[in-house]
Amino acid sequence: MSAFAGRIATTASAVLLAVGCCPFPAIAAATGATIAPRFQQLTLAPGGEGQEALLWAAVDMGDTSGVQVVDYTVDYSGIASFAEVELTEAVQSVGLGSLSTAGDPVSVTSSAAPSDEGCTASGSTFVCSVQVYLQGTAPLFGLGYFGVKPQADAEAGDAGVIKVTASVGDGAESTSESPVRVGEGINLEALEGDAVESTPGETAELTGRISNAGSTVADGISMFLGVSPDVLTGTRYSNCEYGNAVICTFDTTLQPGTTYELAEPFGLGIPDDAIDGSKLESEFSWTSSTEWDDLVASWPDELLDEIFGDRQPGDGGELALTQVASAAGTPQVDLDYTNNTAAVTVAVAGGAIADFAAVGDKVTAAAGSATDIQVGMVNNGPGRLYPDLFENNHVIFDVQLPPHTYVDGSGEAVCYGKDTNRFACATVESLEPSGREVYDFVVQVEKKPGKKGSVQVQELSDSGESDNDTASITIDVAGGDDLPITGPGGLLTGGLLLLGVGTIVRFMSRRRSGPVG
Repeated sequence: MSAFAGRIATTASAVLLAVGCCPFPAIAAATGATIAPRFQQLTLAPGGEGQEALLWAAVDMGDTSGVQVVDYTVDYSGIASFAEVELTEAVQSVGLGSLSTAGDPVSVTSSAAPSDEGCTASGSTFVCSVQVYLQGTAPLFGLGYFGVKPQADAEAGDAGVIKVTASVGDGAESTSESPVRVGEGINLEALEGDAVESTPGETAELTGRISNAGSTVADGISMFLGVSPDVLTGTRYSNCEYGNAVICTFDTTLQPGTTYELAEPFGLGIPDDAIDGSKLESEFSWTSSTEWDDLVASWPDELLDEIFGDRQPGDGGELALTQVASAAGTPQVDLDYTNNTAAVTVAVAGGAIADFAAVGDKVTAAAGSATDIQVGMVNNGPGRLYPDLFENNHVIFDVQLPPHTYVDGSGEAVCYGKDTNRFACATVESLEPSGREVYDFVVQVEKKPGKKGSVQVQELSDSGESDNDTASITIDVAGGDDLPITGPGGLLTGGLLLLGVGTIVRFMSRRRSGPVG
């Protein structure tokens, strides 16, 4: 599997597992529930290390919801003559108060009889019983991971199916079959390009290069460009799809020892008021056409739309690959997936400077109560923030609450922190000069703080104005100043989503976040 395909599979796994990870009580076994299981379609390389495949399912629970037992059987006898299959993890999602155990492995035992909660292996069959939270109609949720590896004597052309049978509670069984085959091994190698520097108002050009570093002819490839199509200029090519990224397919035959490049570069429009030093970091990823076809065939439209957005084909001419240096029919898979992705960086030079000022708050609350505060930042310009375009345009502001106060919930803030008294947040809005981005937080006041808190903005570059980088947070206590916080929710009743700032920034560069907390 190519690096690109592997990352997409990982993203799909995260999306699938997130669906079933809600803390709710169990209900009576469903009798009318329907389930449609699906094992990921695969093409293996002879002599390769194999791939990790995902087992997912769609379910219709009607009007009921709760934790249900899902029973499923994976029969790989159809490929046992040329491949080995290992159950690496069965996933269950069981609510435990305010926690969940989504992603916890379920043990596998070698026995002819399935356990009540877990999996058993017998011959070329796995039998599993897991608990999953289900509600209404769930278009997809993850059930398990399987390692599939070709045997030493596997050859191109070997093919078979994996059969999956599943049921929910006392509902009817449903069966599906997914193809697994052995193809030719190829080795695509992406070539690193030079960093691109552009000034505001100009068009930066992004060009991808790919080499066939193996000894086998590559019959067609696919390319993924991780940049929002909204910022692209020029032709929308007919052999490309545009959604959250750009995905192009080429029927070009790549000869061994030969390098190819895009016949035309992608144009990236740099806004006139882009901030100096803004950077867009993306990449060209390449995979065989077979692997891309496997991905599209394996997953439902709902999941593909979640990852790639509403993909629309271009209406212009066809983008071609042209040969720049030299040295069919059979399905192909990459032998070395570590070298088929190349990073691309576009940096803005000569852009405007932007001065960011922290926005604090002052409120009055009673000890033992909750209060709302609103903190964030304002862009004094003259440059404008474009977080959907430039990865480093997500401005970080650090929040230090006053002593004896704790955050108890947030609106749409995306934040990170080790505790509930101090944390950091990343801005997500495109912010023009004079624009404000502030967020609401619910704060529990344990007793009189005695000191102020603060909000500190991290400038992207030296604006020459540092006095406004910090603002105070003042919480005055009216009446008694030493009342305890009571109630079963403790300090995190609503909960603040605590994510790594680096992860936030990378994620928000690709898509907008919904409310958290």
